[in-house]
This record gives sequence, structure tokens and C-alpha cells, in this order.
Amino acid sequence: MPGGEQADHRAPSDEKRRRSIHGAKVERLVAAHPIPGDANALLAVNIQDFLAVLAAWGHCTGCGEEFDHDGMVGNNDLRIVPANWGL
Repeated sequence: MPGGEQADHRAPSDEKRRRSIHGAKVERLVAAHPIPGDANALLAVNIQDFLAVLAAWGHCTGCGEEFDHDGMVGNNDLRIVPANWGL
């Protein structure tokens, strides 16, 4: 390797493997919006999601609070939260 560095060919520890697997699952859930209106991907729609939508109001392409994929967090996104409240 450049600079005299040596590659580490040891298998990752179980803890490191769990963290990487857990992180990948969380990332996938956030991206997929498993429940419409679930801005924080906690698998429930509640006041936290409502407040998150209000805090992200405006231009926000690809953020978790932007449910209708129009590039803006606005009225349509806000309506999705109470429509799915308690799920």
C-alpha cells in the first residue's frame, strides 16, 4: 500500500459488524418512508413528526420530512402527518 501502510486483513469484531448492519437498516428505513408521515423513521407517526415537518418547512429536496417528492416541505407534506397519526 502507498506510504508503507499495511492492510488489515482481520475479520471485523462482532460489535463492529452489528453496528454496520444496524446502521444500514436504519438508513434504508429512512429512505423508504415505511409509514407515510413518519419523518424520523421511528415507525410511528406522532407529534415529533409533525414538529419535524414544521421545522423543515420550505425547500428541502430529499429530506425525511418531504413526503410528496416535490422538492419542498409544505402543506401537502403537513397533511400527510395527521392522516397517518397513530400508525
